[in-house]
Amino acid sequence: MKVRIKSTGEVISVADFQARNPHTSFPRSVTAQSLAGFSGIDVVSEAAPPSGEPWQHPVEDGAEKVDGVWRTKYKLEPSFASQAEQDAYVANWTAQRHEALKASIVAAAQARLDDFAKTRGYDGILSASTYAASTNAQFAAEGTYAVAARDAMWGALYAMLAEVEAGTRDIPSAFSEIEGELPSLAWPE
Repeated sequence: MKVRIKSTGEVISVADFQARNPHTSFPRSVTAQSLAGFSGIDVVSEAAPPSGEPWQHPVEDGAEKVDGVWRTKYKLEPSFASQAEQDAYVANWTAQRHEALKASIVAAAQARLDDFAKTRGYDGILSASTYAASTNAQFAAEGTYAVAARDAMWGALYAMLAEVEAGTRDIPSAFSEIEGELPSLAWPE
């Protein structure tokens, strides 16, 4: 709990408020109710600090009134000694996030192919693809289609990822953002 001086907007600790008012008798345990009787101040409740990026830390920045209650306000500041140190960390962190996102998109594409193959009873797209050389005409046709579908999917996906790497395409936030641009999967009749 803190105190906001109405005339200046300054936010101070209860101990500082008590020190500034040496001729005032305060209860042993100061509470929001015991401070409510003082004019010229607002009681400020401690708000949870925001979480920012890993290279940031919250710093108290006064108080703000939210739904009629004064709460501690925070701003996020860099946690590094220099801008160069922060830039290097951010670049590395961003690269790691991009690699993780790329891995999740590749995994989602693989799952899409595997789920498609399972609609015909195959274990996955790899299993379906091995039937391209089958002596059974239906299995051979499905296996041949599975190989073509797999090649088309990976060709399109890796072309998109190459555009991202080249900076000619925005980084997708999730697989669902690009899924509609990938070849459709439908077994031939």
